[in-house]
Amino acid sequence: TLFFVESVKLLPELGEAIQQRNKDDVRRLAHTIKGAATYFAAPPTVAAAFRLETMGKDGNLDGAVEAYELLKNEVERRRLAVADIVPS
Repeated sequence: TLFFVESVKLLPELGEAIQQRNKDDVRRLAHTIKGAATYFAAPPTVAAAFRLETMGKDGNLDGAVEAYELLKNEVERRRLAVADIVPS
């Protein structure tokens, strides 16, 4: 799905933005992932992305690495769930 295609591209960019402490890019990228996850009906993924989006908006990236790992895990969990029901 488009969500997974976009996530593969955006997650590494988000990780780099976190490493560079670029709050604006963190907010923007997390917001984009959140929007895609919303259409995919993935509340835990939406919540994880929203947390990062809020951190970027507030300019406080303390805990962003942990939040990013949670987001990556949620995206992967969703991908595996879809792979179980949709044949390749």
